Amino acid sequence: MNTDISRLERTKFINFGVYRELSKSGIVALVLISVLGGYLAGHSFETPLDWIRLALTLIGVLGVASGSSALNHWQDREMDAQMPRTAKRPLPSGRISELHTLVFSFGMIIVGLFILSLLSWKLVVLGATAVFSYNILYTLWWKRTMPFAAVPGAIPGALPILMGFVSASGEVLAPGGIYLFFLLFFWQMPHFWVLALRFSDDYAKGGVPTLPVARGQHLTTQAIVIWCLAYCALALGAPLFFRVGSIYLFVTIALCAKLLYELRAYAGAGEKIANPESKFWLRFFLWVNFSLIGFIGAIVVDLWSVYLIRHVKADDSVSLALGVVPGVERTFEFPEERTYSAADRGFSKYGAKSIHGKMKVALTFDDGPSATETPRLLDILRKYGVKATFFMLGDRIDGTTEGIVRRVLREGHLVAVHSMHHQDANTMGLEAFKQTLWKPLTELFPLMAREGIVQKEVYFRFPYGAYGKSKGYHHLNAMRELSYEKYGENCINFVFWNVDSEDWVPDMTPTNIADGVVSQIVGGTAYEHVKLSTGKFVKHAFHIDPKKAPRGGVILIHDSHAKSVDSVAGLLEKLDRAGVEIVPLNSIKEYSFAGKTCRLKSDR
Repeated sequence: MNTDISRLERTKFINFGVYRELSKSGIVALVLISVLGGYLAGHSFETPLDWIRLALTLIGVLGVASGSSALNHWQDREMDAQMPRTAKRPLPSGRISELHTLVFSFGMIIVGLFILSLLSWKLVVLGATAVFSYNILYTLWWKRTMPFAAVPGAIPGALPILMGFVSASGEVLAPGGIYLFFLLFFWQMPHFWVLALRFSDDYAKGGVPTLPVARGQHLTTQAIVIWCLAYCALALGAPLFFRVGSIYLFVTIALCAKLLYELRAYAGAGEKIANPESKFWLRFFLWVNFSLIGFIGAIVVDLWSVYLIRHVKADDSVSLALGVVPGVERTFEFPEERTYSAADRGFSKYGAKSIHGKMKVALTFDDGPSATETPRLLDILRKYGVKATFFMLGDRIDGTTEGIVRRVLREGHLVAVHSMHHQDANTMGLEAFKQTLWKPLTELFPLMAREGIVQKEVYFRFPYGAYGKSKGYHHLNAMRELSYEKYGENCINFVFWNVDSEDWVPDMTPTNIADGVVSQIVGGTAYEHVKLSTGKFVKHAFHIDPKKAPRGGVILIHDSHAKSVDSVAGLLEKLDRAGVEIVPLNSIKEYSFAGKTCRLKSDR
């Protein structure tokens, strides 16, 4: 009877305890955290989060990582039996057979790879590469022969975060994904060598030539310092690869300062580092691990602060402050009388929501007039009978282009203002900002008068680089002040677009531009830009679910690029085939002046 009870308890322990140990659940948990971080960092913020894809990615990596860890137990079973720290593992202690271990291991790997295959062949290749590099190259070769095995051995440890990024973005070689890969790669050296130094006696008994065993404590400590400094330097470089800002930099600078403080104490501890009776090493080890979570978490939080602005409704307190009834979605319109705070950066709430779902779009063109491209564009628009809005740069209105501007007016298009110069409005003081907006209007008004045209709508393109963070003022408040100064009332409308064609990205072709714009309206493959560490921009494809596409909105293209103009005819034909109607900007609720005619004070 007692024997039967003992067997029952043993079976229960094997089912829930031994397999958890074989899977190295603690390590696998960190792997899944890195996958989650990679996925959220690689997510395209123009589309809602795909929860099913995220869940399948995590489950697939869980299977691969657990199976690979179990296989490592089987591979190291004899070595583990020699080391006091690992002698109680399931295989050396006899709590599970070698056959059961192998069946569990390969079963988990196969199931994990199968789940990943449902998502992308790229994930299968990365998962298989992780297993091969860890279980074959590292476990059977590098670890048994090389003191610096931790360096190439960091490759499989860094692949999971790249897998998460690839699952979300579809790009293996995207700069952001490669950056995250190297962040984990650099982290692993101080992480592993701190442990190797603390348990160097165990590794020596197991015959593992780790760096402390083969080269001693002094050289190992030096290597930890060098790699930890490089790791912090790399962490500070995230803004070169992601659109992160103050949140990330604040967290990263604080964490790097703390980590370097702990590194200084650790490196100067002498014999205390490897003293089995001392836990001096543990403090630095925990900060190394915590820093990684902090660095990745800060990237995700900073990126997703923008996502939440775009996709999550404001809470009731914010809604009430804006005059919105809780539970009732508001369509924001300009001009508005409310005062904007410096923290108000949620400008994506503006746009042409009133035509979402109605298969209507307005075409706007930016950065003109161009002496060569704008006339070609006007010919195309006239051929297809389409009216558009042109946002013109003040310093491009001169004797060469005056005739083009007058033609734009004669042919019934709307003329709007970009600014005086194409420069970051955040670099300007208040008066300089007002001047750069007003100057181009002083160029346009005489041209309108010569054509006998009174355009009641005064539109400004949302100023380049303006996100409410200038010195002492908010751009939208300044625009309203300018309107009162010149018109005596708030009558300047500020245009925000729903669809950016990304046509200025060098890799984009006319076909890419047309396809991308249509996809952003009705669903399909669209494009966005990614900035490389070199400063170069490259295109990045992403998918928009047709069921979640806006099916309407304002489109921004440039009439200053030949390829952009080359894309317009194809774009108009694709929109027509998709059943999308092209309407004037001033016919849309958010941008209609509703019969109101703005008149300058000087003309009254």
